[in-house]
Amino acid sequence: MKKLLLCIAILVMGIQFASSQDETLVKLAGSAFIDNTSYEVLRKICDEVGARMMGNSQNERAVEILVEELEKIGAPVHLEKIRPIAWFPGVSSLKVKTPFEKELKAFPSTQCVTFPEFEGEVVYAQYGFNENYKDLDAKDKIVLVTAETPPDGRYLLNMEAIEIAKDHRAKAIIIHHKTPGTMAFSTSGNYNGVPLEIPAFNIPWEEGRWLVRLLEKGIPVSVEGYTDSYLKEIESNNVVVTFPGRVKDKYILGCHFDSAERGQGAFDNGAGSAVAFEVSRLLNTYAHDNYYTIEIVWFNGEETGLWGSKKYMEKHRDENIRAVINMDMIASPAGFNTSGFNEFRPLLERLVKELNGFDLSEGVTETLGTNSDHVSFYREGIPVLNIVSHREPYLYYHELGDTFDKVSKKYFSEAAAVVSILMYELANDTEIETYRRNEKEITEHCTRFGVIDKLIREDEWPYLKK
Repeated sequence: MKKLLLCIAILVMGIQFASSQDETLVKLAGSAFIDNTSYEVLRKICDEVGARMMGNSQNERAVEILVEELEKIGAPVHLEKIRPIAWFPGVSSLKVKTPFEKELKAFPSTQCVTFPEFEGEVVYAQYGFNENYKDLDAKDKIVLVTAETPPDGRYLLNMEAIEIAKDHRAKAIIIHHKTPGTMAFSTSGNYNGVPLEIPAFNIPWEEGRWLVRLLEKGIPVSVEGYTDSYLKEIESNNVVVTFPGRVKDKYILGCHFDSAERGQGAFDNGAGSAVAFEVSRLLNTYAHDNYYTIEIVWFNGEETGLWGSKKYMEKHRDENIRAVINMDMIASPAGFNTSGFNEFRPLLERLVKELNGFDLSEGVTETLGTNSDHVSFYREGIPVLNIVSHREPYLYYHELGDTFDKVSKKYFSEAAAVVSILMYELANDTEIETYRRNEKEITEHCTRFGVIDKLIREDEWPYLKK
């Protein structure tokens, strides 16, 4: 009889626990739509602060606003100081002198420093490979190259094209965009804060093709330009909200908070920052008592070298980080990406089945990307996950058009609901056996997904033997 009563008691307790768990999920999802405050927080940052490249006063003010808003909702927020190398774009100009004068829509590459006025003849080096210079005299000339992919599928990173032009003794390099749309955003000269040795500018596809046509017709082209950009080591901040669990082992929800130097950074990465804010509110209100610790981090300086996540990793290297969930330009959730860390697949597949109110039709995918903050973690063996989003090709990437009117309140609610549920489930699932990979394992992992070559070329692979 006692055994029967004990079994009944355990069954009832299990039902109550399941019911309580379901109730929490309902509260998280419901409040994400009914009480969402992140849209207005992002509006304030976009409209009252604008672009927030790490190092400028707008970035500092945006950090203040984010902290103020987090404190209003009672989230346990603190600043974590970092000392990165910031790039200050300054004032620059690039002007065609012949066959007639025309100011180009041109922006220097990051890590471009001060170069007083320079002028010279333009020569076209096609895709910028060494072989493209075979019959080309680039010495003391200004080299024009395209960022388009050549027919054989090879491609050069802009930083590689800059280095090759320098090796051929070019005076400067101009890189024209790979797609139409009058876009001319800054591209990375490198990710390590090393000053470029020659001026490097980026111009739109349309202006680049115009110059190419002139040169192919034998019409001489000359340009003049200057830049007073500079690099400086600064003191900046990551913004961190920590929800302590019953154990210190933790999951990190990360996004970058800085933006490129134009537009308002509304989608890149105001969207991820806003969703992280909303997840903070939801967890703080409905789900802050968990088994594992949850840390939400707004990384600074992603756009100029993943600085915030690199510095975070340096400081927290010895902590037990179970996984990092990265949100960069998030929209309406379409599914989840394991990045090949498939110990999380059963949980993610269950969520796809159970979250019937969301269009998670992409299911659970398995790819490994580069050029965002999750790189700082997976290259050192820490599992990373990503949210797959429904979104059209974004036409305003790093451009003036990346403004608040382009983002969707509905998407914020959908993403916040799904991500808060994901974080809650991760923080309370004690059956997932995850671990930090060693050098051999992460090398095999990155080889499987074909990202090592790119990371090496970007000087972002830590296992090269010096």
